[in-house]
Amino acid sequence: QPAIELEIDPEGVFSIGANIDRDHLTIVAVDAVGTVRGRIHHEARFLLPDDFVALMADALFSFRRRKVIEESRLARIGLAIPDWLGEVPGIGFPPEYRRWSGYDVRGALEAISDHPVFIDNDANAAALGEIEYGLGTEIGSFFYILANACLGGSLVIDGIRHRGASGIGGEIGWLPVLFD
Repeated sequence: QPAIELEIDPEGVFSIGANIDRDHLTIVAVDAVGTVRGRIHHEARFLLPDDFVALMADALFSFRRRKVIEESRLARIGLAIPDWLGEVPGIGFPPEYRRWSGYDVRGALEAISDHPVFIDNDANAAALGEIEYGLGTEIGSFFYILANACLGGSLVIDGIRHRGASGIGGEIGWLPVLFD
């Protein structure tokens, strides 16, 4: 029998991905092969949780309205978020930004969508992208460094992210210190 060539149908499934940090919110819609179909970016310093949820809801509505995604084929929503958002003060840090501490991000996103929500540390999520679409397709072991408002990292060995016992195995800038 001759071989049958198969390929992934880009329209087969869609995902929404978002990245929030202390100075921005970026939301993308991607298809099954990772092509970005829509992108919404907000330059916003110290975006508060309620504003974040409102912007996420607006983005989902916009992607649906513009037919960037097909709702019935939306697989999940992913969020890359720094550890300790709202807890580590920086230049211009407003006191109300502490609302992020203990905020139920998953619950807030589940309230605006019926789709599963995946949340990960921003450096871990970036390393996953590198494994799937970047030099990680050629290099199996590396240490990913994410430089933004803080300095984060993620360890990849033989194509597998190693999160460590607390999920922040590659963290560089904000390691918790315990004193006895």
